[in-house]
Amino acid sequence: MARATFELSPEIAQDGTLFGLAAWGSHVVRLVGFSLPMPHEAVETCIAPSHYPQPLKARARSHASHLLMYYAGRDSAPLEQFVAMAALAGVLSHFGASVVLNESGHTSFPAEALAGLDVDGDTLDVLRTLPLPILYCGFVKHEVAGVEGVWMRTYGGELLQLPNLAVHARGHHEGQKHFDRVSSILGYILDSNAIVEAGHTMEIGADDLIRFRRPKAVEGFLTGPSAPLVIERVDHL
Repeated sequence: MARATFELSPEIAQDGTLFGLAAWGSHVVRLVGFSLPMPHEAVETCIAPSHYPQPLKARARSHASHLLMYYAGRDSAPLEQFVAMAALAGVLSHFGASVVLNESGHTSFPAEALAGLDVDGDTLDVLRTLPLPILYCGFVKHEVAGVEGVWMRTYGGELLQLPNLAVHARGHHEGQKHFDRVSSILGYILDSNAIVEAGHTMEIGADDLIRFRRPKAVEGFLTGPSAPLVIERVDHL
């Protein structure tokens, strides 16, 4: 990135907006900026379920301008495209960016944490190894009326050519356990190009066997264009 270039269109900037291109290697990221806040609903969808300090969330909610990033480079791998935009978000933290939002993933992350200031070696390698549900797809908890426990599911996996996953937990206290499990499963699918469909089983530990299924009719809250596969533990095949 030491040889990266950044171009701005002065004609567009005259009306209070911004259009720019950041490029390095095979990557090009298009930026469109606006001197006004993002729609409130989109902000809340991404910030509310994320895990970072409340003061930073308050700063993000009170933002006065925002940038949209679109990948426009030559790398066809979805993860590499996300990594490029995450790296650029880290750079933009030096110029006032507070958080980066993934609208498809219903999640967000501090921009400064992506800058690689405390990293020894290649920042891009670190960004490639981030647990996927931290930023590249979301991991959101839902309390459903009339349903005991908490449903936890991912959003945005389809943009990584991955299935979205859901699990029914006994409570919020199981959040970290299921986050780690989902991260491990998605990472394995991404690395191995494995095909996972309803009815398939997977062994993820010495004595931990799971099965994937489609949402049941009574689980209408899981339906939609990015309906997840539900993870259930099984005792035997």
